[in-house]
Formats: sequence, structure tokens, C-alpha cells
Amino acid sequence: MPKQTAATDEPPMSPAPSASEQQDQADAYRKSSKDLDARVELSGHSAEELEMTFERFMASLYMTAMLQLGLMQEEGGKPRLDVIGARQTIDTLSLLSEKTKGNLTAAEENFLQNVLYELRMAYVEVTNALTRPPQAPIKGTGTR
Repeated sequence: MPKQTAATDEPPMSPAPSASEQQDQADAYRKSSKDLDARVELSGHSAEELEMTFERFMASLYMTAMLQLGLMQEEGGKPRLDVIGARQTIDTLSLLSEKTKGNLTAAEENFLQNVLYELRMAYVEVTNALTRPPQAPIKGTGTR
């Protein structure tokens, strides 16, 4: 009997929700969002601050990657390194760049390319630092 591959070991995917189930959920989501927006407005803030834009989405992924590279940390927290997660986040941005080519405004495209450039440079610096052998102490600088 042939050995099963990893693809056949996975449980079958459940069917997608029906169109009416999806519509009901979308309606409930919009209602909850409107309720939250009203509460935000009552607190003296603008609901527009919560709106997701392409730039905010990219900025969120940028911040995630910087946290994963240990170059930023949450307030009061310690930097945590997740190089694999950072690579996946950068690859996600790269995938977005490929899939949205020709559909972005000039400002969105510029922002995305700058984000990718900065993150790739940071990734290379961090991974190079991790793989660099430790430097030997310089002779004659030790204490007696």
C-alpha cells in the first residue's frame, strides 16, 4: 500500500458558508461596526480613525515585521525576535505588491515599495547579525 502524503493526511475542508449565511454575517458585522462607531463618536473621537485603508493595512504589517525583527517593542515590553514570522510578513507584503500591480495609486505604490525596502534591509541586517560568528576580543585590551 502506498504511503499517504501530507496533503491526504489533512482533514477535508468544510464547505463555505451559504450566500445567505455570508450576507447575514456581513449585516451583523456592519451593525456592530456602526454601534462601535457611535460609541467612539460619543467619546470625542472620529470614527474615521478606525477606518481601514490600504496604507493603514501596510503600516500594520510594517509594524508587525519590525516587532518580529526585535527592532520595536510594545511599551514596557522587551523586544522579541521572530525571524521566520518577519520573513513571512515581508513575503506577504511582497505578494500584495505583485497582486496589486497596476491597481494602486501612485502614493500607495510608493508607500508599499518604501515599506518593502526598509523591511528587507532590516531583515538582512538582523539575519546577518545572527549568523555572524562572535568576534574574538582584541588583544591587549583586557584588564589585569
